[in-house]
Amino acid sequence: MMNNIKFTAAYDYKTQQKIQIYSELDKIFENIDISKFGNSIQRLGIVFQALEPQPNIVVKEYKSLKRKTNTLELYLVLDYDHIMQGSDSENLTYIKEVFLKGCETFLKPLMDFDYQGFVQELQRLIAV
Repeated sequence: MMNNIKFTAAYDYKTQQKIQIYSELDKIFENIDISKFGNSIQRLGIVFQALEPQPNIVVKEYKSLKRKTNTLELYLVLDYDHIMQGSDSENLTYIKEVFLKGCETFLKPLMDFDYQGFVQELQRLIAV
């Protein structure tokens, strides 16, 4: 078991029940080894942000690289209204789509990362 891709979420009490299904992704990815796609990333952390919109507060997607541990953290935004209106299966599909888009945005440009190999492995593991 590799366990070097971890998912978590930042959410409020309204969205808590609606997005706990993201933990299903942990089960899907427990056997994938992110480090085999390049030396610069040994661990990948994904934080899904699903917060009710607040005036004057902008939630953005971004990445953070911890060089000491070669851990890349991606902070991905889930559309609050989409999550609140979706069923568990719709939300899981949506969360997978946001994850894949986030990987394209933040992993594809990395110099020392086999993005195509990673995408092939993802396609083998998840069906969106």
